[in-house]
Amino acid sequence: MTFAASDSLLRDFQATVRFIIDEPSYSSVCHKPGTDGLCAAPVCPVDMGELPASTLTRFAVNSSATLQPYRTLRLGMTSEERTALFEYYLNPEPEIRNQTETAMEAQADTIAEAVAAVKGLRSLFFDSDLSASNKRSKYMRCMFGMGAPLPGFRNAKDREADQDLKFDDAVSHIRETVNKKWFTQSAEERPLRPLVFGSRILQQQFAEVSVTDMVWAAGSVVFVYAYLFFHTGSIFVASLELLQILCSMPLAILVYKLVYGIDFFQTLHSLSVFIILGIGCDAVFIFVDAWNQAPVNVFRTDDETLIKRMRFTYERASKALFVTSFTTFAAFLATGSSQIMPIATFGFFSATLVMMNLLLDLVFLPAVIVLWERSVRPRERACGEACCSAPAVPAAGDDGEEPAEEGGTAKGAAVAPRAARDSQGAPSAEFSGTNPMREEEAGAKPGASGGKPASGSADEAAGKVSAAVSMGAVRAGQSLPDRVATNEDAQATRAIEVCFRDRWTPLVHRLRYVILVLGVALLALTAWASSTLAPLSKQEEWFPTWHFVGRAMELAQDTFGATENDRKVDVTITWGVEGVDREGTYAFDPNDIGTPIWYAEFDPAHLQSQALMHRVCRDIDSGLVPGGKVESLKECWVDSFGSWLTKNGASFPVDISNTTVTGANATASAQLKNACGVETTQSGLFHCLVSEFTTASGSPGVSLRNRAVLGLDSSNKLKLASVVARTSLAFGEPYATNKPVLDAWNAYTASIDETGKSHGMGKSLQNAGMSWAWMQTERALVTNALQGIAIAVSVALVVLVVSTDSIPVGVFATVTIAGIVLSVLATMVALGWELGTTESVSSVILIGYSVDYAVHLANAYQEAGDFHHDGTRKTRLDRTRSALTEYGVSIIAGAVTTFGAGVFLRGGTIMFFQKFSVLIMASIAYSLVWALTFLPAVLMVLAPEDSLCALSAMARCRLRPKLPASAQTPAPGQVAAADGAAASPAQAAASGAAAETAETRGGGSPTGPDAARGKAPGRLRPQSQL
Repeated sequence: MTFAASDSLLRDFQATVRFIIDEPSYSSVCHKPGTDGLCAAPVCPVDMGELPASTLTRFAVNSSATLQPYRTLRLGMTSEERTALFEYYLNPEPEIRNQTETAMEAQADTIAEAVAAVKGLRSLFFDSDLSASNKRSKYMRCMFGMGAPLPGFRNAKDREADQDLKFDDAVSHIRETVNKKWFTQSAEERPLRPLVFGSRILQQQFAEVSVTDMVWAAGSVVFVYAYLFFHTGSIFVASLELLQILCSMPLAILVYKLVYGIDFFQTLHSLSVFIILGIGCDAVFIFVDAWNQAPVNVFRTDDETLIKRMRFTYERASKALFVTSFTTFAAFLATGSSQIMPIATFGFFSATLVMMNLLLDLVFLPAVIVLWERSVRPRERACGEACCSAPAVPAAGDDGEEPAEEGGTAKGAAVAPRAARDSQGAPSAEFSGTNPMREEEAGAKPGASGGKPASGSADEAAGKVSAAVSMGAVRAGQSLPDRVATNEDAQATRAIEVCFRDRWTPLVHRLRYVILVLGVALLALTAWASSTLAPLSKQEEWFPTWHFVGRAMELAQDTFGATENDRKVDVTITWGVEGVDREGTYAFDPNDIGTPIWYAEFDPAHLQSQALMHRVCRDIDSGLVPGGKVESLKECWVDSFGSWLTKNGASFPVDISNTTVTGANATASAQLKNACGVETTQSGLFHCLVSEFTTASGSPGVSLRNRAVLGLDSSNKLKLASVVARTSLAFGEPYATNKPVLDAWNAYTASIDETGKSHGMGKSLQNAGMSWAWMQTERALVTNALQGIAIAVSVALVVLVVSTDSIPVGVFATVTIAGIVLSVLATMVALGWELGTTESVSSVILIGYSVDYAVHLANAYQEAGDFHHDGTRKTRLDRTRSALTEYGVSIIAGAVTTFGAGVFLRGGTIMFFQKFSVLIMASIAYSLVWALTFLPAVLMVLAPEDSLCALSAMARCRLRPKLPASAQTPAPGQVAAADGAAASPAQAAASGAAAETAETRGGGSPTGPDAARGKAPGRLRPQSQL
């Protein structure tokens, strides 16, 4: 609470405390330490004054004087009195030594304990700025004990779910009531700003806010739907494909729960909806763009044309979809190898989700596209034409005679264009059209090989019409031009495709060497920056500081000091347990933790065993654990046991030969003699006395904590025993601080095991609860991130080499992916982030985003083929231009939807969502930069220029028999078909014409384009030699 020493603020502070304890729901949830049902008094640094009797009777104390068992701020104090009060909390020893009457002295056995208790209260009550030079506290803290069981429940475990619900309702009501009372006025009118917070409130808020944050997913869905409609131009396709993407979620959940048998599902898994929106839309864009770019007459909807068109779309899109989905699947599967169960299950679920979406893409999406093309798209065109007042063009086969164009071609009729070529330049028998993305007119655009063919030929006109229709120039609201007047019209494309072909590609080509140098430098710089990414140095932040939970956690960690029971690490050494048997446990059930493996040789009754446990207590009490940062001995049951024995007339260690309990001259109390006097063995006497000790409720030296460090079986035999050390290690310290302390305690337990192995004490375990567990989690986060990235990149390399059929191209694409990942990791470092849960998960997930665009371009480069349709060889620039023009539009569309889905995550409250949003947007931004600049530059400079370097071509060369010399140099006008097959007369004629044209362009001069590549001018290499 914001505090300044004034009576008005003290009155508000008193009013706040009284308001809480008078709230009816507080009585049901307050901590009741005794059996009388009375609440424990709140622990506050401000005197409550004269409380009403009705209030006092509800607490375990019955007067306002004893309600505050320590010095407090009071109304009417002078500045000197306030200063003296703060000085007391800063240095209480002088007053305590002067026997000042304080409740702390009455409760403490020694002056040192009293001093430590008062200093602990200083850290509990006041902020860490309170010092000898600054006797003021901006913040104060008041502790209200709350716990179970609630009224109407037998114990804390009785109907636990119902009890938790009622407890949460009561605590929420208290918090909301305080906020309504104190925050309805401005800070100027009421400067005291109370903040109600606790561990249960943290859990409750996390659950509530997580659900609220997921509402932002609706915004992502709306954005994705709008862009799907914008890109496809069809509300029909946009609606069904969004439904398909969302349907992959329940299918994945079905497989996840029924096939895998995993029931664990939490907020982290819900992030998959944002991931699949981006991945699913990317698949839709690739498929629809391939359909629109198919080299067929787009107005024909007969079965034969649709089958050919779908075959082309499948051949081009399915490979891209499979490769990108498989690499993303591998990235998520790498996350599934995490040692952290929630992260592992998230990886399994997300990997399954990607595969379900791919299955729907290959089965449902084609059906949607065909139904759209056959039944819906004509109506959309008609609607568009009516809205835009554009003249309609009848499709081929409509009634009515069309005027013939020059060359006898009727307008709207199917045109027989030039034959398309496959990826090796061979004529394709499947399509009677040409894809202008890959088969550019030679000389039509800057950088194309060869010259411009003679205009006016029937072949050219056919190519123009085919190009116009194959580009999907006629979409909803557009009509086929009456005629294609120029060669540029044959390249009718969307503006973004024209931009990639005519603007972006030449720009990258001019700057290719600069881009390569900058790319290599950036790789080195980001690799160095990524190497500095460190594990968390403090507890992970789940809420921003503007949220009351985030503010409360910040104050607890950074403003208030560590108290006796706050943020200190306790190390427990336990004997009797050898380990945990996890055989048969289910790794994905957090409650199935296994069963203890008891140490069969455990013998605590042995005299040397008792002495060893006593020695361990003395070592801890004296700080004789090198590197263990021991602060104090928190719990030693041996000391309490010895004191209890002494007060009951016995002695420690328990020795059957000592007749204090057994025998006629025993000096022990009647209770001990009656209970254990008949024992005749060392073991029997020891276990009997320990059993009496643990059940001696209310006896001196016996507390509930004693029972917590001892474990007896059903026969009252001691099965395990522990001692507890309080260290100076603060909870949440970084791995680098915790690891040496852990190693020190491991070394110490190893030494005592060596000492005790001869008498049943050769196995001890030490743990520090959540501190060691969190340290292992931090290490696992780092290890899993590096391991996941390594696995995902390795899989991407293999898949890219196989899919591109080229080792160089696969390697170049993988280097591009590495650049994207390193750039994102370097961004984390620049933002001051450390490797926590969000960063660890995201570092692997971003592999899936990083792969897609590089995969598309690398495969498109290889599929561009070696030759233009006129027989001239394509250069690296030609193939790169083809890849960028063909896939650039799909890449941009996929980036927009994924980036947009990530933007909506920024609206969430939980820091996990906000960080994940930043990483998604950074991944997409870097993916665009690297994939559209660095990878094209590498391909233009270093990529193979023909298919001779393809893995499949090299394999065929090794298997193909050597051809006769006559077959290796065919006469002009004859080109052997691929793999030695005889070429058809039409193909031979076309190839011969192409060769003649090439010879004419080359002019037989050594300065021709072929000579520049070191070949005989005007000669085309026969395909049988490829």
